[in-house]
Parts: sequence; C-alpha cells; structure tokens
Amino acid sequence: MSASLLQVVAQLLASGHYSDVAPQLDAIELQTVDQADLDHWPYAVQLLGHLYNSNLEDARFVYKRASSTHKQDPQLKAAFATLQHLWNKDYQGFWPLLTTTQWSEVTLPLVHAIAAKQRQDAVRLVSHAYSSIQPDRLASLTGINPQEALQLAQSEGWQMNGDIITARIWLEKLYHAVHLDDMLSMFHILWSLVAFALWLLWVCIVSALWLTCCVSVGEA
Repeated sequence: MSASLLQVVAQLLASGHYSDVAPQLDAIELQTVDQADLDHWPYAVQLLGHLYNSNLEDARFVYKRASSTHKQDPQLKAAFATLQHLWNKDYQGFWPLLTTTQWSEVTLPLVHAIAAKQRQDAVRLVSHAYSSIQPDRLASLTGINPQEALQLAQSEGWQMNGDIITARIWLEKLYHAVHLDDMLSMFHILWSLVAFALWLLWVCIVSALWLTCCVSVGEA
C-alpha cells in the first residue's frame, strides 16, 4: 500500500466514520489509473467497509475485482470468509471467525465496529422476530457467552422466565393486544347500551303515538 493511500485509510479509520470508508475507497479506486497503486490496494479494508454498511453485494464485487495475488492476503481471506458467513446468515461461524482472526492494526478498528453493529442488529432482530428465546441462542446471535446474554437481556429490559427470555417488543405487543381486547369489550358494552336506549326510545314514541290515537278516537 502506497504511503499516500495508507494515510487516506488511516484518516478514514481514525475519524470513526466507518460508514464512509467503503464509499470513499470506491471513489478513489474508480479514479485510479496507475496499476502500481492497485497492486497495493487495501481490498480487505474496502470489503470490511462494505460489511459495516451491510452492503454484502458490493463486498462480493470488491473481492471479485481483487487479483489472485491479493486473494492470498490473509486479511482479505478472513474478510471474505466473514462476508460468506454473513451472506449465509451463519452467525455461529461468523462470531468465532471475527473474534479469533489475527486482524492487522489497520483492519482491527473496523472489525471492532462491525462486531458492535452486528450485535446491535442482532438485538433488534430478536426484539422484533422472536416471541421468546433461550440464552444459548441469544449468545450465538450476538457473539457472547450465555451469562453475558442474560446480562444483555436484563439491560434491554426483557422479561426473564427461567431459561426463557421474552423480548420487550413482544411484551409491548402482548400488552397492546390485551389492551385492544379490553377496548373491544368496552365498545361492545357501550354499543349494547346505546342499542337498548334506542329501543327504549322507540317503544316510548310508539306508546305515545298509540295513546294519542286512543284519546283522539275517544273524543270523536
């Protein structure tokens, strides 16, 4: 990697704006005409940048553009293996690879950022897609051990029932469902009262008309 390109990558990573890494490297790559620059291109960083942005298709194209020599780079191999696990939603393979690989000083900050973002996405997935989940399953989705999974569930305000975790979103859905049933029951009662009142009013009107008719006939 040339000194100037290394500086660009270092500045991108140091800024903490990891979502900008892949787009900026893509733009620089399109403007690069010197093959010597591409010979030292940071494909691993570029691929990981797309993973951070959840652009798996773009990450695949980065790997396809890499030369056979670049594909022998251990960092790019590990980045591509990470992509494959995410592509196949194989989180049990994704987390061990991400945490046990000897990442370089250049790629490590981005890897840490990907791990944090994937964990947040996993928590969001569990909140919306799971009515209940066991700690082991939550641990496999978030890359932590079962005890840490229990602590995570507690920090999210999820309900614990033995070895079963119920996510907050589902608790809210259950509450709203019960609340809706109560509202429907109340509406049914009110409608019954209104219907009874209308019937009683109709009876009164008919009775009044009948009495009026009887009085008129009597006077005649």
